[in-house]
Amino acid sequence: MPSHQRNSALKSDNSGILAYATFVNCSQRNVRVYWINFQGEREDYTLERGGLEPRQYLSMTTFEGHPWIFRDGDTNDKLYFKNRQNRLQEVFFPEAWDGREAYLVRIQIPVYSLQELCCQRIRKLLKNKDVVDSLGLPGLVKHQLRNPDDSVNLPVGS
Repeated sequence: MPSHQRNSALKSDNSGILAYATFVNCSQRNVRVYWINFQGEREDYTLERGGLEPRQYLSMTTFEGHPWIFRDGDTNDKLYFKNRQNRLQEVFFPEAWDGREAYLVRIQIPVYSLQELCCQRIRKLLKNKDVVDSLGLPGLVKHQLRNPDDSVNLPVGS
């Protein structure tokens, strides 16, 4: 996956208000951490280090109004974080720094359906997506294997 992808609905605002975050991989997967820039493109802040391995963290100076998303480094599946209300959320929006510690962003695996889990496993095992058509699978499953859902779901009220 390219380090830059466009998502027209989600982009950074130029607030100039400092925020600090520490992204912690609380999953057993390799995690990619993406900042959504001012044009709505993804910028992989873990590209040089090959992602965040389990229990690794990335401390980041960012700004209020700069959204961040997380993806599985191997399958590109969505990963989430627990917000202050202890709910899983897909997009992290930093809050203005209050002078104390950085916001701790615990990246986790959501509850996937059995179908999603099966597709993730098959995608991880396949070295070449071109062989998907040769598998004896229903057309819908083949489509999901070739095109995992990578849309970003904005929280209600955004």
